[in-house]
Amino acid sequence: MALAAIAAALPSADASQDLLPELRTPAGEFPGWTLPGDYVRLAGTITVGNRQSVLTAVEALARLNWRPTARSAPLVGRALHLLDQMLGRLRATTKTQDR
Repeated sequence: MALAAIAAALPSADASQDLLPELRTPAGEFPGWTLPGDYVRLAGTITVGNRQSVLTAVEALARLNWRPTARSAPLVGRALHLLDQMLGRLRATTKTQDR
């Protein structure tokens, strides 16, 4: 999950492009609408997607149980804000399961 966040935050970095094959594996482990799967797929979309695919992903996920960022905000900021919310919920879920 941490590698997905790094790749999404720095999509043009060579290291991020090298991580893409690694993102496909966990995305395949979480098919359908699951939080880990959505998180990894969104990170991958941010890393390789064009503006329209990122916008489509952000809009689709923001309709689900997330606090949307103002549409007037830059798209990259909106996408990373959504990814941050998802990561926060993943961490909270993991902490709850570990108890």
